[in-house]
Amino acid sequence: MEIQFVSTHFSWEESFIFKQETIDIEHICILLSWRDTRDYFEYSDDLAHFFNYKSQEELKNDLVKLTTELQSLSESSISTALMITYLKVLCWKYRIEWKLIVANSEERLTFEIDNIELEDKLYEICENFIIDRFNIKIKELEEEQKIVLVSGKFANSSFIHICISITYINML
Repeated sequence: MEIQFVSTHFSWEESFIFKQETIDIEHICILLSWRDTRDYFEYSDDLAHFFNYKSQEELKNDLVKLTTELQSLSESSISTALMITYLKVLCWKYRIEWKLIVANSEERLTFEIDNIELEDKLYEICENFIIDRFNIKIKELEEEQKIVLVSGKFANSSFIHICISITYINML
């Protein structure tokens, strides 16, 4: 059995730029350690640094511009969806480490929001924000990765609907 200890304290160097290529397993461990007892990720200056902002206020200000239609949601819901999407987009190669933790947070978020259209809209906004912020090219994402993102849900729901329809017709 191998045990690793990773500091949950984040020493931020102003010259460091977060992007897919620079994020490593220690960054993932630090991010995951910031999840609270309710399975949410809260805004903080440290979290904002992972988005290459100097403060949480800067991050919130940029995100608020996009989430005006989601004003009924709590800040915790928005920040949690943002972190879940961050992991799915930028930290895909480490999904084994964060998959279960994110599943718990997604479940809590679904329960709190209790509106699938609103939840999908929130994830879509977070996805677009991250893709724009980090200049991600959709075509560079892995197929499995596209499926777990909101934009992939819509494509897959059509595919699933077609499969169900074909199965039903074959049963007749």
